[in-house]
Formats: sequence, structure tokens, C-alpha cells
Amino acid sequence: MVATLAAWATHIVGGELNLQYTNQGYRFVLSVNLYFDDINGEQDAEDEEVFVAVFSKRSNRRVATFTLPRVASAQVNYTNAACSNGRLQTRQIQYSTEIILDANIYNEAEGYYFSWERCCRNESIVNITNPGDNGMVFYMEFPAVMLTGNRVVNSSPAFPMPKGDYACVNEPFYFDFGATDADGDQLKYSLITPKRGTSNARNTPFGPGPHPGVRGQFYPAPYPIVSWANGFSVANMIAGPQPLQVNATTGQITFTTNRVGLYVFSVLCEEYRNGEKIGAVQRDFQLLVIDCPKNDAPVILAKEVNALAVYQEGETISLSYGGQPCIDLLVTDPNRNSTLHVAVNALNFSGQDITVLTSQGVVNGAADTLRSRICFNTCIAHTKEDPLLLQVIASDNGCPIPKRDTLLLRVYIEPVPTNAPQVTTTLVSNVATIQAGQTIRFDVIASDPDNDLINLYALGVGFSLTEAGMEFVNSSGLGKIMQPFTWTPGCEVTENNSAFVIHFITEDNSCSPNRFDTVTVNLEVENFELLLSRFTPPNVFTPNEDGTNDTFVIPDLPPDNCQYTFKSIEIYNRWGRPVYTAYEREFTWSGQEYPTGSYFYLINYGATVFKGTVSLLR
Repeated sequence: MVATLAAWATHIVGGELNLQYTNQGYRFVLSVNLYFDDINGEQDAEDEEVFVAVFSKRSNRRVATFTLPRVASAQVNYTNAACSNGRLQTRQIQYSTEIILDANIYNEAEGYYFSWERCCRNESIVNITNPGDNGMVFYMEFPAVMLTGNRVVNSSPAFPMPKGDYACVNEPFYFDFGATDADGDQLKYSLITPKRGTSNARNTPFGPGPHPGVRGQFYPAPYPIVSWANGFSVANMIAGPQPLQVNATTGQITFTTNRVGLYVFSVLCEEYRNGEKIGAVQRDFQLLVIDCPKNDAPVILAKEVNALAVYQEGETISLSYGGQPCIDLLVTDPNRNSTLHVAVNALNFSGQDITVLTSQGVVNGAADTLRSRICFNTCIAHTKEDPLLLQVIASDNGCPIPKRDTLLLRVYIEPVPTNAPQVTTTLVSNVATIQAGQTIRFDVIASDPDNDLINLYALGVGFSLTEAGMEFVNSSGLGKIMQPFTWTPGCEVTENNSAFVIHFITEDNSCSPNRFDTVTVNLEVENFELLLSRFTPPNVFTPNEDGTNDTFVIPDLPPDNCQYTFKSIEIYNRWGRPVYTAYEREFTWSGQEYPTGSYFYLINYGATVFKGTVSLLR
């Protein structure tokens, strides 16, 4: 019989209950997260289903029971997989089902609690008496789903899957038990004595049998608690120089013990809404403490780039605005072949304003150094009296959890001078009228009196420069930039638009709101008919061979474009008879054989014809 009891007494590491609202009616998902000892546990002790009871807090009356089938099983990982230990391997077994909490039933103001009992704990636990005959209770409180006619929507705090780590004797240990809450409720953490409950190795409804609760024997609170072994208590669950503690706000577990062994403890997470407690979840767990090989913590130092002196905590590093301000980090570790990691947390500004150039590397003993660098965006809002605060953390790959060193940096970056840049063009008055098919060229010049890095770019108002066929290259440079603008407008571009407005913008790298300057250029593509209407060719010539105005020529004929092309000029006398025809725009009519008088001409541009008169005088 003793062997049978021992076989059933070494499988459960801990666990908790969980209740999550499905956002559908009064439906919830109820789960039991059970942590199972994969090294010492008897596989026959792994239940196919579990039975969870719900009780009224006001009367301790059992309201209902639920059957939860096994739905998942997954190994609990170590923080560092290389630290696995043959004495410790934990597996999470999850039981879950969807339940309905009827508003006509679950409406008591005092709320309700779920419980699940099971035996037994590991016999090798050192901080409670008779652990192999001690069961455990997974316990969770939750509010009514309906109060005074008002719906109450709530999910329980959800603990994360823990790490499968062990702790080292005489070494600080930390463990994240911080839960999350889907409703955004405030969470508070505390240590409590684990519940033993009513199950033990001889109480078969809750004992070693494969179906605890199958006989319908469910027990309400208050539940018996474990008895602490000599020298242990709720304030001293894991004894040592720094007994086990939990951060009331974050849920982080910390301790340093000088005794090896297996320790059990419980963390209570209470949820508050508008200052009132509405629920709670208790997690049972156990930790193994062993004698580990020595591992020393890394050491992190910081200094200004190219400086000799290292930073001392409490000082403020002042960085010049010239270039990109950076700080060098030097990380050492006395242990050989240590993989070091560097993390930087911005405490009073956005982490997007910094860049960490090297975050990981291997060092080979105290004479080796991992070199990293933090570089800053110079436009972070701060003052010398309120400098930037950064937490730099260097951690190694030691077992079971990394050793680390933390450095708090205070940094002030001198402000960049705020003289605004300027942008101009070589285009007179920044206005031009051109014709389709003609080319316009001018330069755009940006400059900065502080010789800062400046950008120069162009934006078309309501159109894309590239799609319009305009050529201009956005660029950057120190102090001064000159870029040409070239455009030969085509008919397809000007068909529906004749006015083009372009903003040429320069920007420096200062933090000033006056770091921009803009010059606007207006380009108009002239309508050909309008050009013809303003065209004024000569209206008289004197072919008397005196060397002045002896021929009829039109040197400033409107140029060809994509719509209109010069075809010919025809000259007629007053009776409509043709006297001269030319097909070249550089024509010359001497008129020598024709009498004084008025002559009519037609200049043919294909789709349009220009008409005019010229007088021949002698």
C-alpha cells in the first residue's frame, strides 16, 4: 500500500483556474491549467477529465459542477534551453470547456468561487509537513454576471505560462508571475499559504483515483491549508538571506535562499474595478533549488564616444549636437564564452528615438569586451534640468536564469542651432510662360546658415512632377544644394491644364518649427491661338534697293508645337490672284515685279490659319 501511495503522490507541480468571457451572451470558457512533473510523475495520474464546482460566496452553497475534458498538453520551456536539468521538466496540461452562467442564477452581490481539488503534492517538498499526503485546491473568485438589473462583464486575471526554471542556492532568483486582465482591471499580488483542501492519499473521491469528484463529493470553503515545516511560514516560504517575496504591482517573484530543496508556494492575484475587489485567482507552484556552477554577473560601463573617462551613475552626459550624438557601451564578463545581451529602455521618452548598434556578442573572459553604442535622435524634447533617462541592462546566458547588470544613464543633448534654411531659383520672379514643345531650364538653390544637413525636394500642386515629364532630383547635402529643373511640356500634359504650380521646399535637420523654407514657381503653357492673336508681323516694306526694309520677311513667326506646325505662306494681290508662295518659315518676298499696293497673306499652321495684310511701297 505504501508503494501505491507513493506512486500517486509525485505528479502535480501546481496550477490555477481561469475564466474568460467569449463576448457572446453569457458564455465563458472555464479552464484548469495544471503543471505536471514529467520526471517523477506517474503517467497514470494524468486525468482525462476534471470536475470543477462553483459555490456561492454568501452561503457556500454549491451552485453547479462542470466537467472539463483534457484539451492540450505542452512542455514548459526553460528561460534558456541550454540550462535544462535532468531533475526538472514540467508540462502544462490544460482542461477546458465552454459554460453558460445564467443571469437568473449568478446574481448574488457577494459573488461566487470555483474550486478544484486534487491530491497529491511531491513527497520531496521541504517547506511543508507530510507533503505526499497533502492535496491542493485551485481556487478562483468572480462577480455576479447580473447585479440590480445591470450586466457585469468580467474575465478572470490570466497568469502566463511559467518558465520551467530551477533556482540556484545563494543566488538571487526572479520569476514572472504577472497576470493580464482582458477588462483592464487593477491587479494586486500577495503571497498566501497554499490550500491543502479535503483530498489526501486515502480520500478516494479526491485522492489518487482517475476521476476526482466522480461521486459528487465537492467541499465548499473554507479549505484547510498546509502545515509549514519547522522554520517556514507564509512570510518565509523559501527561507534564506532574502525570503520569497512577490511585487504587489507586477507579480514578480524574487528570493535568495541558502538551502537546496523543493519548495511550494501560492500567489494570490486580486482584481479591482473602481477601487472595489471583484475577483481573485490563486496559483499554486513549486520551485527546485539546486547547487549550481558559479556564474558571475556581467559589468556594464558607458562613456562618451572617444572619451577616456567612464560614466558614473548620478552624473549627466552632455553630448554635442554635431553629427549624430552617441554613447559607447562596454560590457565585460569574467566567465569565458559568455553570450552577452544588451537591452536599452527609454524611461522618459520614446524608445523609437534611440538606436542600439550592437545588442549581442560573445566574450572570452575578463580581458574581452562587448562593445555597443546608443545613438540618439537629436530632436527629443528635454532640458538640462530634465535630462533623458535610460536603463541599460547587460545580461549573460548563465543558468538557470541570466545574471545581469543595470546602469541608469542621464543624458543631455545640446540643441541644434535654429536658423532657418533658404531656397531660391534662378527663374526671374519665379514665373514663366512657355509653349508646348519648348524647353525651360533653371536652377533651384537651397542653403543653410548653420551649415546643417538640409534636404531639397519639389511638390507639384495637384499633379506629379514625374508624370508631367518634369526633371528634378530631390537631394540632400551639407550647407548648400543646387539642382537643375528642366521641362519640355508635351501636348498630352497641357491638353487639360495650362497652369502648373510647383513648391520647392528645403528642410534642415534642426528641431525648430522654422526648419522649412519654400519658394513657389508658376509655369504657364501658352495657348497657341492666343499667341497668334497677339502676333504682330510687319505690315509694310519698300523694295527700292536702299538697303532698308527691301523685302517682306517675318523672322518671329510663332514656333511650331505639337498641335500646330508651319505649312506655308501664300500672298495674294487685291484681286485674289496668288503672287507668292513659300513652304519654308525663313521665306523672303522681294515684291520687285509687283506694283505698289496692299497685298493679303495667309500663314497656314495646319489646323489654323493666320491672315494679314502688308503694303508694298516705293
